[in-house]
This record gives sequence, C-alpha cells and structure tokens, in this order.
Amino acid sequence: MASSSSSSSSQPWEYHVFLSFRGEDTRQNLVGHLYKALVEKGVYTYKDDETLPRGESISPALMKAIEGSQLAVIVFSENYADSSWCLEELSHIMECKETRGQIVMPIFYDVDPSYVRNQKEKYGEAFAKHELKNTDKIKSLVQAFIIDPCGWFFAPFERKREYDEEYTKQHSEIKTKVESWRKAIVDASNISGWFIANRDESKAIEEIVETISQRLHPTSVEDDNLIGMKARMQDLISKLQIEFGGKRMIGIWGVGGGGKTTLASSIFDEISSKFDGCCFLKNVRGESSKNNGLENLQQKILSDVLKQKQVEVRRVEEGRRMIKDRLQHRKVLIVLDDVDNLEHLEDLAGSRDWFGEGSRILITTRDEHVLTGHKVDVVHNIRLLSNDEAMKLFCKHAPQGHIRLEEYEQLSRDVVSYAGGLPLALRVLGRFLCDKEMDEWRSALARLKEIPDANILEKLKISFDGLTLLEKELFLDIACFFRGEPNNEEVMMVLDACGYYPVIGIKVLVQKALVTISEYGAFDMHDLVEEMAHYIVRGKHPKNPEKHSRVWKEEDVATICDVDATTNLDKIEAIYSRTNKAQRVLEVAASMNKLRWIILGNPPGSDERTFLMSDSFPRRELCCLSLHGFNAKQLWEGYKYLPNLKIIGLTFMRNLMKTPDFEGLPNLERFMVDGSALLEEIHPSFGHLEKLVYVAIEGCYNLKMLPHITRSKKLETIVLSKCEIVFNHSKMEQNMENFVPDNMNHIGLWFSCGWLKKLDLGWCNLADGHMIRSTAVWELPNLEKLDLKGNRFVQLNFSLLQLPRLKWLDVSYCFNLVELLELPSSIAAVLADGCMSLETFGDISNCKWLWKVALWGDNKLGPLDGDILLNSMLQGNAKYYFINVKLNCMDIWRGPSVVWVKWVKTYNMLLPHDWYDHFSGILMFFQNKRFNGNPHITINLGVHDIFQSESNETLEAHSEETTYVGYVSFSSLMHITCLKSTYNFISFSSEDGSMYADSCRFRVVLIPKDDPMQTTKVTIDSSEFWDKKDINGKTFTIEHDSNASIKILWRPLIY
Repeated sequence: MASSSSSSSSQPWEYHVFLSFRGEDTRQNLVGHLYKALVEKGVYTYKDDETLPRGESISPALMKAIEGSQLAVIVFSENYADSSWCLEELSHIMECKETRGQIVMPIFYDVDPSYVRNQKEKYGEAFAKHELKNTDKIKSLVQAFIIDPCGWFFAPFERKREYDEEYTKQHSEIKTKVESWRKAIVDASNISGWFIANRDESKAIEEIVETISQRLHPTSVEDDNLIGMKARMQDLISKLQIEFGGKRMIGIWGVGGGGKTTLASSIFDEISSKFDGCCFLKNVRGESSKNNGLENLQQKILSDVLKQKQVEVRRVEEGRRMIKDRLQHRKVLIVLDDVDNLEHLEDLAGSRDWFGEGSRILITTRDEHVLTGHKVDVVHNIRLLSNDEAMKLFCKHAPQGHIRLEEYEQLSRDVVSYAGGLPLALRVLGRFLCDKEMDEWRSALARLKEIPDANILEKLKISFDGLTLLEKELFLDIACFFRGEPNNEEVMMVLDACGYYPVIGIKVLVQKALVTISEYGAFDMHDLVEEMAHYIVRGKHPKNPEKHSRVWKEEDVATICDVDATTNLDKIEAIYSRTNKAQRVLEVAASMNKLRWIILGNPPGSDERTFLMSDSFPRRELCCLSLHGFNAKQLWEGYKYLPNLKIIGLTFMRNLMKTPDFEGLPNLERFMVDGSALLEEIHPSFGHLEKLVYVAIEGCYNLKMLPHITRSKKLETIVLSKCEIVFNHSKMEQNMENFVPDNMNHIGLWFSCGWLKKLDLGWCNLADGHMIRSTAVWELPNLEKLDLKGNRFVQLNFSLLQLPRLKWLDVSYCFNLVELLELPSSIAAVLADGCMSLETFGDISNCKWLWKVALWGDNKLGPLDGDILLNSMLQGNAKYYFINVKLNCMDIWRGPSVVWVKWVKTYNMLLPHDWYDHFSGILMFFQNKRFNGNPHITINLGVHDIFQSESNETLEAHSEETTYVGYVSFSSLMHITCLKSTYNFISFSSEDGSMYADSCRFRVVLIPKDDPMQTTKVTIDSSEFWDKKDINGKTFTIEHDSNASIKILWRPLIY
C-alpha cells in the first residue's frame, strides 16, 4: 500500500483533524459537541462553517484542508449520502489515506454500519438519485440541435458523431464518479469506528476524543534549535531499515550531553505513525532505581503501546511475560532512553521475539557494553557538532538583543572551542551568556577553566559515578597523565603496576564513552570530560596541589617544591614532572607516604651526585619509579626493602655505573635501562628475581656482565639492543665454558626460557657464530617475536633453532645477510629492509600463515622473486585474510593483462558476473617513488545501472620505485558486512592528497579461487592468523561499513 511507505508524521500537516459531516443532521448536536471537545483538548480541527474564511471558494479550500489534515473523522448520518459534496469529500479522504497516510475514523450516527456498507434504505435511495440526477445533466439530442441548428443543417452527420462521442464520454464520467463514491463509502465503512445510537453522546464523545488524541502524532515542525539534526536523522533512519521489515534493535551510544536523547526523540516523532503502537521511555537509568521502578516502566510500555489506561504489573518477571504475550504480534516502536544496566534492558526488551514483525527498538546509552551485550543489530555512535554547526547552535542563544555579533565573534569562537561540539555545553553556556557584556564573557570563560559549569559537569559525571573504584582511579590517571600518549606497553605496565587491570579497565572506559583510542592508538577524550576529571582530582582545594591525589601541572609541581618540611603530603598518589626542579621533587617525595608512582625528567646541566636518592625515599608504597636524564652514578646505596615496587625505568642516566641491589625488590616485574653508556654491570641479585616479566637494556655500550635469569617463570620479553660488548664471544666463552652444554651456545643458555615471547638482540654486532654452533640449538617454544636487525649474519638457518611459534622476524639492515633459510611454518611477518646482500628467502611454501613481508631498499633477489613470494603467500591461508608486501626496485605480477593507471580521486572497476563464486579477494598495487605515508583506501562495492569512472591514464610500471601490495579477501569482509552476489562494481578512493601526485600509480586484480565450487566462507581456525596491533595500529583497519560500503584503512608501513 502507498500508505505504508508514505505515512509519516513528517508530512507538513496543517490541521490535526478534518470533520466530514452532513450539516443538517449533526451540526447542532454530535458534530458541534465533538468539535468543541477537540478544541478544548488542543486538537486543531477543520470544520467548514467554523474555519473557512469568508469569500473563499468552498471546493478548492475543502480539498486543501483534507490534504492538510493528519486525521479525518467521517460522521455517517441518515442523510450523509444525499449530499454529493459529502461524497466528494469522502472520496478525497480515502484517496489521501492511500497516498498521504492519513488516518481515517468513521462514526455511524443513528445509522446501521451495514446499511452504509451495503448502501441499503436511505443510502441506496441516495445513490439511485445521484445516478439519475447526474444523467439528467447530459444534453438531449433536441437540446444539442437547438443550441447549434446551422451546424446540424450543413453537417448533420458530423454533428451527430460529435454528439454521440460527448454523450458517451459524459455518461462514462458519471458512472465512474458514482462508482468511486460507492467504493469510498464501502472502504470507509469497513474501518473500525463508533456506532452511536440510543447511548449517552457525551460518553461517546469523550471516548472518541481520547482515541483521537492517542492516534495523533506530533506534526513535523522544523526546530531551529536542532542544528544538524536532519542529516543525523537520515543516517540513523537508513540503519533502521523500516522498509525491509524484520525486527531490529538499534543502539545510540556516546558521551553524555552529546544529543542521544534528542536524536532518539526526533526519530520517534518522525516515524511513530508507521507503527501499531509506540512508547518513549525517558530516563530508564533514573526511573529504574526507584521503588518498583522496573515494574512501572513495564506498565508504561504496555499502557502506551496498547493504548490502555490501567495496566498492572506486580512483579518484573510478570512484566516480562506480559510484554511478550501482548506485543509479540504488534508492530511497535519503543525507545528506551538512558539505559545503563544490561539486566534492566533484558527486563524491558529482552528479545526480538517479544515484538511483532516490523518492530523497531531504539536504545540510548553511555555504555556500549549494554548494547553489545544485548546483541543489538547496529551500534550508532553519536556524532558531535562540527564547528559550523556548533556556532549556529550557540548563536541561537547568545548574543541577543542589542548586542552586535561581530563584537563577540572571537569570544564566540572561544566558547565553541571550549564546548568541543557538545550540544549540552553549547546550550548551557549560550543561555548563561545571552545577557552578559563583553568583559563578563571574558571573566566567565576564565572561570570555566578552573571551575566547570555545574550543569555540564553533573551531566558528564553520571558516567564517572557508574564506574567501580578501580575504574575511577584508572580513568583519573589517564585523564591527568596519559591523554595523547600512545596506548602502548610502557603506559599499560604503569597502570598494571598500580593494580588497575588496565586491559579490561580501558575497554570499560571506552564503552562508557569516557575514553577513546585515536586512529594511531593514543588515549584521547573530550576536552570537557578531561576537565571533569581534573575538577574531581582538585576537589575542594583547587589552589592547594599538596591536597590533590595527582600532580601533573608544572605550576603545581613548583608549589610542592616550595613547601616546608612540616607540610602534609599524604594525599599525593602520583606525580609527573619534567622540570629543572626534579631533584627537589625527589627530596619532597620522601614525605609522600601514599605515592604510587613517580615519573620525573631532569633537564641537562643538573648537578652530578653519587647517590640520587636519600635513605627515606623511595617509600614502601611506591609501585613505579621512572627517571630520565639524571646524572647520578647510583640510585641509592645499599639495601632497600620496597615490596610494592614493580617497575624501574631509567633513560639517559648518562653517569649511571651500577644498578641497585635487587634483593629488596621481590616483586619487581619490569626493569628498563636505556642510554646509560657507562653502565658496566647489572647487580648479580637481578638473576634471582622471581617475578620478572619484562627486561629491556638498550644503548648500554659498555655493559659487560648480565646475570643469568634463573628463577623467573613469568619472563616474556627480553630486549638487549646496542649492547654489543656483553656478547663478546671470547670473553663469555672463558667465563661460561664450565657450564655451557655442548648442544647450546652461551646466548641460547641465557634465553633458554620456556615462557619467553619476545627477544630483541638488535644492533649487537652478532655474527653467525653467536647464534649457532654446529650442534647448538635454541629452545624457545613460546617465542613469537624475534628482532635481529642490524647484525653481521651471513646466513640464518632456522632449522637449527627450535622456534615452533615464531610469528614475527626482523632482520632489517643486516647488510651481510645472504641467505634466510628454513623459516618456521608459523611465521606471519618478515621484515628484511636494507638487506643489500640478500639473495634468497629459501623455500617458503611451508609458511602457510605468512602475510607481511618488507623488502625495502637494495638487495640481490632475482627479478622473479617478487612473483614467487606473492604467489606463495596467495597459496597459503593468508588468501582468506590479508596480505601486505613492500618491495623496492622490483616489479611484480608483470604481464599484458595487468596494467598500471595514474591514480585519480576514484578508480572504478566493473565486476564480472561470476565474481562471487569464482574470486577470493582484491589484490591492490600502489607505486610511488616519493611516497612515505599511509594511504586511506576506501573500497566500495555496490550495484550501479550506469557505470562511470574518472579518466585513468594507462602507464608503464617503474621498477625502480617502491611498490606496496595489499590484499583483502572477500571472506574477511563477510565478518563485518553483507556481501551480495548482485554487486556489479567496485570502487577505490582515497582522502589522502599525497596519492594524487604525478608519480602515483595504481592497479587492481581479482584473485580467482582455487576451487570455483568453494564457498567464500572457509573453516580455517582464525586464531592462527597473527594480527597483533602495532604501537601505531593495524595494517588493515575496518573504519566504516554499511550494506554496500566498506571503508578500509590500509597502512602499508605498519609492521
């Protein structure tokens, strides 16, 4: 039906109700009373003798009024059908019901509905009169002759033919009109309505008015305050897929004050008329916490959807059963606003099976887990206002009246910047500043930096208040110290040392829209969320940093450095500083009894000391000690018992010669030293530590002694980079010859740890003999990452190294490396940039999981080795996932069937009709001599009747340039989108301007399946596909998807 697609409260209705009635029957009784009752209820009603302006033509005005009414009430009375005008109204009303979604309600007033439907008695007589009356209007033959006798005399046959045609035409029109009246009256009388005869009219009118009030939906009025809402509504409505039927649950997720409720409310008003019943539950979070709160919410759902005043729910379990029982056959629209508890959501809309075909459930929340846990169909992340939209919204509220906007332009921009696109903040600040003068604006903005607006703060703080104690502490640490810092191992180990369990904790913070992770893996958050965190930390003492739990501002650090010895510093738990007062900070930190962690950077030129720390520092509560740039020779003298210290990080301690005694650090998990060129030995007690997880010693060029780590059963990472003296072969052989087994060399003994996952021996001047002796074997059964870059190997044969789980190997800048042989079958990524002597990769046919290879720079590989490498990878399991290859000075996949084209903004390619069954994925080649970035490649698949492509100039390949190869399988895309066999084209585009240079070339190949009968879905264990996130993100990231569009971020330089 047309109404199913066009019915919408978005129609520009001029009236709520149109009354169609026979005046002489009902004007002075039922209709008059009904009209008065509707007006009193605020229902804007069209009644011809009350509403029509004097002197206006009746017929066109009535037609327009009918079309502009959301609901039509037809009062069938005894003489209704006598009026051809009433029947014309009725016919037009039924037409509007079909074409405009108009709601129609019949009232049968002192007339039996069956008489109306079957046109009996008065209604039958009326239609007989209409047929006779209209037939009488046709001119007779005599009348036609009298009107034009001359014409008939000179051309009798021509006039007779014209008369017959006109008679037939008029007779047909009359018959059609009467038939349309008959159909309209039958259709209208079949609609459920009211039969009023021999009953109390006042009660009937009360019932009718109540029903009309329930059926009416808010008319769509453009709200000037809803800036940017139209585009956001269109985006979300497309995800609702109303026209496709089914049952869908859609979540709207985002930061508090971001416009979730406003968007849901606007959507509700827009589409509610398309459903049998609707309900908008406000503030589920707050209402559910009240006594019998969930029961009351369940009652409201049933009452609103079923349009019943009294629905009683005694228990939550009963409410669940009632909702499912009563609504499972109804097409409903329900909005659950501000849900913060998954169990509450399950009690209100537990399953799609609770509701009928075509139902839509919208859920707004600050906690993404509520949505993913409930398995909604779509999680819609609310989009904050752009700068232009924010300025428009702000200017709706301030300035006003006599104030000239030009005078406040810069101040307005400052307010908009402060609000960061948050609609709540813009409205609150706009209303506050609307009557203020310019100097008052400046004062207000300055105050906001220190004391956020309470209305904004309380709205944002709701999410914080819902966190556990550990999650609150984790959030405050990130907001105060780590915003903008990469979410890498160093930050995570600090947070882990504090006992925050950051892996799951950060996930919770992201789901609650308090923290975001940027495209490049850095912590981020909305400016006002950060300000809220700072406000919480400062509490009631913004000017007294010694009373804050966290200190990070340099001015606050300076204040603490100036305190006297009697000042209580017990409130401070963490401090971060890189000032010239770092030494003083260490001194006053001795009074910080609750200090959990301290990160200090000391600028060049500070005084040299033998011992950096006093006897009273560190305190026993300290978990993390990180120091940078100090000139002391030792951290402290002698033995210190620090049972909670888990991390020691020392960078560029230029004069450091000795490490401390580790006997008093029983729980030390991570030890890092970088850039201490004078450091000669690690204290022997280091080898006795039992809880070591991570050891990184880098740039310690004079390190001569490293204890054998014998007791730790948790050691996962060892980094010994740029420490070549420690690997002096002759000296170590002399020191260890009495206890090195015959089947293992000295390096193998050091690292014979069954738990080790990462080993970095880069730039240590290692040669073939350091790694392997004729009978030597490395036994590292869990090693995943091995970094050997910058060493002097000539040959690396992995058949002699027992590394059954090795995934990632870096041999870059091993300038002497000629052969890389017998790579483990588990290998996923090989980096061999700058290996200028490399001649062979060996046989990699057994490396079924290999999908990343980097061969940038000169090498001695053969001209066909690139093809051999790529073909071998495409024969492996990577064919069902991704491939990323970087080659230099090598062409790949040459041949007349594959051509290079100059890259333009869009590159389109027609898909063959059998692509879905016969091809496994898309292979892309990008070539640019000067390119050094990460292209954002957007891949779109879809259906187009008219195929257009920008002009792509065919080019020759340049073998001297760097070639980036990327492969995306169709099976990998199936996990995030619905891939349809009806798609007939694929489009590639990029927002990266650097890809439009003259030297950029691009080409695409569809890779055929090995077995054409094979389906795209495969049964390979995806857990074996190694795709761990690099510090800068992943090589391939799915940024956006829809039914016909997938955005893939391809960053070929990430390994």
